[in-house]
Amino acid sequence: MHRPRPRHLLLASAFAAVAIALATPVGMTVVDRMTAEPLPADFYGPTATLTDGHGGPDAASRSIVRDPVGATITPFDDLPGTSGAPGAATPDGAPPTTADPSGTPSTTGSPGTGPTTSTTPAAPPTTPAPETTEPGEPAAPTTSSAPSPEPSRDPTTQVPTDAPTPTPEPTREPEPTTAPPTLAPPRTHPGPSTTGVPRGTKLTRHDGDLTITKDGTVIDALDVRGLVKIYADDVTIKRSIIRGRVVTQQSYLVQISEDAAGTKIVDTEIYAAHPTHLIKGVVGSNLTMLRTDVHDVIDQLSATGGGIRVEDSWFHDNLHYASDPLHGGGPSHDDNIQISHGRGFRILGNRFEGAKSASVMIVQNSNRVSDVRIEGNSIDGGSCSINLAEGGHGAIAGVNVVDNTFGTATAHAHCAVISPRSTSVTHSGNAFTDGFRFAITDGG
Repeated sequence: MHRPRPRHLLLASAFAAVAIALATPVGMTVVDRMTAEPLPADFYGPTATLTDGHGGPDAASRSIVRDPVGATITPFDDLPGTSGAPGAATPDGAPPTTADPSGTPSTTGSPGTGPTTSTTPAAPPTTPAPETTEPGEPAAPTTSSAPSPEPSRDPTTQVPTDAPTPTPEPTREPEPTTAPPTLAPPRTHPGPSTTGVPRGTKLTRHDGDLTITKDGTVIDALDVRGLVKIYADDVTIKRSIIRGRVVTQQSYLVQISEDAAGTKIVDTEIYAAHPTHLIKGVVGSNLTMLRTDVHDVIDQLSATGGGIRVEDSWFHDNLHYASDPLHGGGPSHDDNIQISHGRGFRILGNRFEGAKSASVMIVQNSNRVSDVRIEGNSIDGGSCSINLAEGGHGAIAGVNVVDNTFGTATAHAHCAVISPRSTSVTHSGNAFTDGFRFAITDGG
């Protein structure tokens, strides 16, 4: 016959289980892996020529002309639709691009087209059932029952023996109720029809790098077969393609000087036509990116300071190598957005996918990061989609993650946001595409 365990033994076992749980590490270790990267010098490229625009696929205009060292460029003010300074150059001397990647990434990009979107908002179910639950955060069922009456403890109270025994009314348990799940707000997801160069735009081909030193320069409808370097305020790049060139040292397709303010990139496609582990997308601060299509680079936006707004853009198909020389032969650490320091980041209504490391990575390795709002995005990929690392600079202040839809393609299952315990993340309205309950993953 089974004998129940004494109460003091049960309590001792419970306390031991709690002690073991508290001693066990929770969450995953976040590796601080962003390193300072050199700002390359400039090349000069040949003159610009007129080509067809990128309203649709144009194989001929996507061919790449390698920039000859020492060639000259037509003065930037003379290019149709532009104003500014001539291009400049980048010296060689970094590791060669002959590293054997694990795969051959795509070398072609599809230009963006005009903004035409449609959406069919999903109506919340009137009677939620487990097999048809919409994405969201279902509330826990709530139940209540009438308390059982306690017997009278007054010894002077007597019940007459001849009094009729009252028949107690049965206690009725209310049926459990479940609140409907919190659905992600209906939204359109940026893609090929809403980002990049609008369909029908005629582009002027420019072979070689562009170095911009004149405030207020506008680059409009250019097909740039080189790198863009910005050393001026209030520069705008719109309705253009920046596809880069062959590089032999770590480079960015668009490089913004630390002291440049007010840069805007609008309705533009940015990708590496010559993919390599050495090429990244955009680097800088004080930047607005709107309806921009970025793909086929390692990190797509490297934020080296605050004042950044990314809205209605599509970041996808990161380059990734299983053996990356910049990481000691280990795999590439590729992110859609990587933030190193600064204040004021607005990441609104975008579509992020295709990164192996993280969709949004805050490394905080050079200084503190604060005032970050990630709202209304479609986010998928990475080990965890949003990875917050304090980098030895203390808690990240003012992180808000609101009304985002998270996919399930993360390496760690349902890891939407991973954060150290000391960093507080304000969140609401977030949902997984499969209806899994949203929560912050404990990063220790």
